[in-house]
Amino acid sequence: MDHRITFILDNKTDASEVFSKVKLTAKSLEIPAVTGSRQNVLRVPYEASLFGDWAAVFQGFEITYRYPEAVGNEILDSYNSAGLFLYLRPRLQLLDEEIRTIGSMLLQDLGLETETKFIATPSGFSSKINVGDVHVQQWLSSVFSRFAGEGELGHVDEFSAAFGSTGLNISFTSFDHAQPDTVYTKSGVKTEVGVFEREPRLSSVDSIAINGFRYALGDAQEKRTMLQFQRPHRLVPVSEVHTSLVNVPGLHPKLRLQFEGDLREPMKLAGSFETNSTKEPMCELFYHVNYPNDVYWDRYELKWLQAVDLIGLWGSDNLEQPQYANTLEWGSEILLRVDPGRLVETQSLEVPFHSRYALPGNSSDIVELLLGELFWGCDLKKPVQAAESLAGTTPIEREARQAKIDQFQVEVDALSHSPFDYTALGGYKSYFEPETVFYHVANAASQQTMQLEVPAAIRTDFNAIRYATLASVLLGTAYVVKCVLGRSQSRNPDRKNRKKTAETRGRETTKN
Repeated sequence: MDHRITFILDNKTDASEVFSKVKLTAKSLEIPAVTGSRQNVLRVPYEASLFGDWAAVFQGFEITYRYPEAVGNEILDSYNSAGLFLYLRPRLQLLDEEIRTIGSMLLQDLGLETETKFIATPSGFSSKINVGDVHVQQWLSSVFSRFAGEGELGHVDEFSAAFGSTGLNISFTSFDHAQPDTVYTKSGVKTEVGVFEREPRLSSVDSIAINGFRYALGDAQEKRTMLQFQRPHRLVPVSEVHTSLVNVPGLHPKLRLQFEGDLREPMKLAGSFETNSTKEPMCELFYHVNYPNDVYWDRYELKWLQAVDLIGLWGSDNLEQPQYANTLEWGSEILLRVDPGRLVETQSLEVPFHSRYALPGNSSDIVELLLGELFWGCDLKKPVQAAESLAGTTPIEREARQAKIDQFQVEVDALSHSPFDYTALGGYKSYFEPETVFYHVANAASQQTMQLEVPAAIRTDFNAIRYATLASVLLGTAYVVKCVLGRSQSRNPDRKNRKKTAETRGRETTKN
């Protein structure tokens, strides 16, 4: 088993002082109190006892968790969706009931109920509401202790466990870490610790350089290391989005995305994103979200929207089924391509969806919805003119960059991919090529969810509604009967008059 621990010091920490106080032995490493981020990565052979006998059923599966209030950093942040997500890749096509059964097995390990806590999506399960951070933290600590042994984990802001052909990879990340640490190793475990600071002289908008030491426990060796790699996830600092709901409470709400700032693609933005790139579009704007089965999207209705293209809609498609008869059905997952050119005037986008009829209760139903992810997906493999650093503050020519690198006493390892990022099995990242660079549009709201009020019949008003309905039916019936009888009576005098007239005419004819 391999255990890699990475510390990223913040800008206020004196890195040289930290390096001088590190104590390395063959079995442990003592690090003074530092402020910054910490990531533990474990690579272990598949263990059937951890998640049950999943290897016979799945080619792979992935679990991700992100603390809803986490504030990440530019190096370790994987930009996973807030909440707990489970992605499943079966060896054979499974029926819905089998998927739900397998999902229940996995959720049983977490102590959470599928029907009340999760959305069943085509790729697995995603959190329906806040699953309870305390409970998840306890489970993460037990997983960490099982494999890593001694050592303090602390609060986990991001977690991922991915099983594939190479075994099981587990990652624990804390963005706000401020405490002394002692790292231990045990027999059969290859433990390596890296302590780094951000190197601003070699960092730009689209690349990051870190400088520090790597410590190998067991051999008690340290090595000065500098890494430079492309950033797979970046923020667009000149725009943000306000996500809200309109037409609520109601059965036909709309999702509103209100944009602020510049909506041009990142490669064409002025200022810090100025570049001499080709005029060919390199980026497209997308929106992705998972919704529970309490609501649904109508794909035919979405096709009429002018500012969006429906890329994919997966999950529940029974538009007539009420929510209380749909507890075990799929939720829905949607991926939209947004055309910002059609939003210049309004700077907003409204996407309709619908809520299902709720079971009568004592009040309206409250459904918690994720805000979703709004991002630019950019293909940086397209030709670029005279710019070594795409979207950099100042385009760096190859010779100039080499000159900067030569100023350091340590060789810089240039990596094409971030060593802290991974290929996702599910979620929005799984629908794009591994080389895609994501420019995220920050959400103005601090929370990660919003609440939808769905009208429901009040159960305590059942008798009043029943009697009122019965009275209305009786009154309506009486009115109809009255109208029919009244019309019949109004017609009878006419018949009598006509009969009398005919008799009179007959008598007159006889006299004549």
